[in-house]
Amino acid sequence: MGTIIEAIEAGFSINGQPLLKEITMEIEDGAAIAITGANGSGKSSLIKLLAGMSEPQRGEVRRNFSSYAYVPEHFPEHLSFTVRRYLALLAEMGTSAEAVSVYTRMFDLDPFLDTPLKKCSKGTKQKAGFIQALLKKGDVLFLDEPFTGMDEKAIRTAMDLLRQQKGKKTIIFAVHETELAAELATHAAVLDSGRLLSLSSVQPTARTMEITYEMDENKLGATPVAERIYRMMAEEAVSDQRIGDILKHGGHIIGVKKGDQR
Repeated sequence: MGTIIEAIEAGFSINGQPLLKEITMEIEDGAAIAITGANGSGKSSLIKLLAGMSEPQRGEVRRNFSSYAYVPEHFPEHLSFTVRRYLALLAEMGTSAEAVSVYTRMFDLDPFLDTPLKKCSKGTKQKAGFIQALLKKGDVLFLDEPFTGMDEKAIRTAMDLLRQQKGKKTIIFAVHETELAAELATHAAVLDSGRLLSLSSVQPTARTMEITYEMDENKLGATPVAERIYRMMAEEAVSDQRIGDILKHGGHIIGVKKGDQR
């Protein structure tokens, strides 16, 4: 793995107002970079600068990728296409219609396929924008607050799909949700008033699942919460195995939900 993007004292301004100041950073191929910072700190500007949508007026940015996909924070309002036509255009450009259908089902978009995008909710637009980015064969995924307006189920689906891309593509994303950033990121870039305060590695976290079940006896050493009702925490990677153990011992699953990060 080599350096895919390098910024050297890069600065960017609009109408004389500096938005980014002396940005110096290296991004390795296959990294997942979470860009964090308060509103107005320059997160969107940095994504556009790294992608090449903007060019620095001071310093330089070296890019070693041939193509990229981009999810903006705000979906273009002027598009008159329906959701179906918008995604079909991607199929005409080399994406299979079958792949489009798989994603629309995953994101529960089928009821909205014949709705003009400009009449869709923010969340529906974001789903369509996210799908187009996944379908594009880009070396780098640039995501600017991609989950804004999405429901929780859609966010989990999007995160699962991004985890599948982790290490295969370079992912550079801005999100407000620190939990989501910790799940996906290999590195975190912290911005403040257009300056890069730090770029550091992120310790991997394991998502846990909370399993509540009913069993005659506490055969698995779980936490009792009521008569014959128990609760167990398990890392997501082994949660199916733990559910299997419960069923094998005559238990009945009451509920499974996301727990805390470890």
